[in-house]
Amino acid sequence: MDSVSHQTLAESKEQRLHINIPDALSCKADLLMFTRVLSNVISNAIQNTPEHGEICIWHKKNNNESARLYILNKGASIEAVALSNVFEPFYREDKARSSEVNRSGLGLTIVKKTLDCMGIEFSLENTNDGVCFWLELPVYKE
Repeated sequence: MDSVSHQTLAESKEQRLHINIPDALSCKADLLMFTRVLSNVISNAIQNTPEHGEICIWHKKNNNESARLYILNKGASIEAVALSNVFEPFYREDKARSSEVNRSGLGLTIVKKTLDCMGIEFSLENTNDGVCFWLELPVYKE
């Protein structure tokens, strides 16, 4: 994952990107596929977070078998009716942004297909703080 380009994109919108993931967390996943998933989700979070907003990324180890990774874009929300559609190809919650440069409308579709293929549970939810995407990762036993 190119964290420099994500940081640059966030800085261009005067956003703060907070990442709190210890180096010691080792997961069982295809590195290339997982990197693409994270890149799409983080890019989507940055693009849909208001200027001067925050994107927070952290994990919580559930047990010796799994850890949940969270990506929260603060201050954002998705209409309830749109939540069930955001993983559909070319779906856009805001039709006015349908021609926005460099956005194909396929990012979250790719995320869903990839995570389904990998057998990884995930969800996208509105919270009191914003929109939170989480995924459940199998971890290597230490």
